[in-house]
Amino acid sequence: MEKTKISVKQQPRSKAKEKKVANKKSVNDNRNVKPNVHIKLSTHPSVLFAYSHNYIEVILNVINETKKNLWFEADIHLSDRISLNPTETLNKGRIRLGILKPKEYIKRSVKVYANSYTNPNTYPLHIILYAYDKNAVIYKRIEKDMSVRCEIKRKAVI
Repeated sequence: MEKTKISVKQQPRSKAKEKKVANKKSVNDNRNVKPNVHIKLSTHPSVLFAYSHNYIEVILNVINETKKNLWFEADIHLSDRISLNPTETLNKGRIRLGILKPKEYIKRSVKVYANSYTNPNTYPLHIILYAYDKNAVIYKRIEKDMSVRCEIKRKAVI
């Protein structure tokens, strides 16, 4: 038997094909990257008034950019002299935000109260957001800090 050698002539790749191959990401590149869950914090009104009973609303805006339904909760930790209760001192609390489908968002507000012992100052606020998956396992945990400004109320000038 005689062996014959078959040669295959390779054609050079075009530059466009080479760029496509270079830009492709492997499947393993995205495995460890979880899609994002975002939280944005704001207040309304922006200032507490010292030495009087009043409140502001801390607004939590949570966005689910994952491909899963997630259950959200948030822990709120306040400093002294401000409270989550209008009549007592309550510095820690939890708010249940609910279940968000993929690409949904939700806004919830928490009232933060000042009282007659609240001095003019800037008070820190610490919020921890928990996202749970369908098996009640923490999918993501986000910590955010913000400050609440407290000022003396000025009389209107006429």
